[in-house]
Amino acid sequence: MPMRPEILRWIEQAENDLLDARATLKAERHAATAFHCQQAVEKALKALFMLQREEDAPRSHSLVFLGNETGTLNRFGHFLRELTPAYIDTRYPDAAIDSPEVIYGGDRARRLFEQTETFFQWIRSELEKK
Repeated sequence: MPMRPEILRWIEQAENDLLDARATLKAERHAATAFHCQQAVEKALKALFMLQREEDAPRSHSLVFLGNETGTLNRFGHFLRELTPAYIDTRYPDAAIDSPEVIYGGDRARRLFEQTETFFQWIRSELEKK
């Protein structure tokens, strides 16, 4: 059975966000890298949710919630918990205790990107099974 078009759109946009994360990492725009990682993972989890349940994706930006709903929390819980706040604190200078570039500077953005790539390797294989 072919994958529903709306799921393919979520996957395509998740892959585009991953490309944006890679480009911003190369440009050393660390907060933008973290934001695009969060967006990529969120959209991939929503695609998986839709595939598993044949329902619309939940309107949530919480990777922890989406991970729980898709059964990925056990495998990626620590990563999802760390990345979830990037939806907000990468975009607003007063959302956390320091500026977004300081919070996500250098090594942290690179590590989050590497973990996002690992997550994508896994989720691609999961989506192919369906």
